[in-house]
Amino acid sequence: MSWSARRKIIVFLIVLIALGIVVGLPAFFAFYKAPTCFDGVQNQGEEGIDCGGPCSKLCQVGFAPPVELWATSSQVVSGVYNLLAYAANPNTGVYAPNISYDFKLYDSSGILISERAGSTDIPGETNFAVFEPSVTTGNRVPYRTFFEFTSAPLWTVSPAASGLSVTASDFVTASTSSRVDASVLNSSLNSESSVYVTAILYGADGNAIAFSKTVIPNIAALGTASVSFTWPFPITTTIAKKEFLFDTNSSL
Repeated sequence: MSWSARRKIIVFLIVLIALGIVVGLPAFFAFYKAPTCFDGVQNQGEEGIDCGGPCSKLCQVGFAPPVELWATSSQVVSGVYNLLAYAANPNTGVYAPNISYDFKLYDSSGILISERAGSTDIPGETNFAVFEPSVTTGNRVPYRTFFEFTSAPLWTVSPAASGLSVTASDFVTASTSSRVDASVLNSSLNSESSVYVTAILYGADGNAIAFSKTVIPNIAALGTASVSFTWPFPITTTIAKKEFLFDTNSSL
């Protein structure tokens, strides 16, 4: 091939490359969409569609559902009951926000007396309580309390543990009321606000005798706070155990 022919080929290739740069690159950037965690496609090393790998959203396959261990009701005054469900998150390092649930109260004949729906957060890798106050039943007496979660959890990486614990507690009962006073320690370096605490009192048979929920408006980092739980009736059964459960994302 002559030098003239080779030069024409070189010039043609240079023009072709330049044309590709001038036309092709703008077209590429105009139509190319970089992989994201919201594009509905399993790409960029994701473990599932838009989950796992570089995405903050966790893939839900492989996580166990929350376990409802027991549920009960406790009379506050005639025709008014508080409800409590005791459940567990069997998964490690994840929690689930805003999960719907449903309480149902039945009488001794299996007839539905009352129903209460709500939502709660499921904390990470721990037992937790779901509390519903002041459910009215009229002149009917609950015999069985039924509880279930009614929406699927969306598991998310758990925040750091709160560092809250009860360091001391005292049970006092009188002729018309009962009370538990407790001291709460915040062992973390972060302050906590709107800390809800549920107290459960157990008898010697391991069954819950009474329960109550209250709120600590604020507890400083490495600080302590006093909290009281009250019942408008005397509790005469011997208290074998007191359990305290913390929730920083819920409400009464």
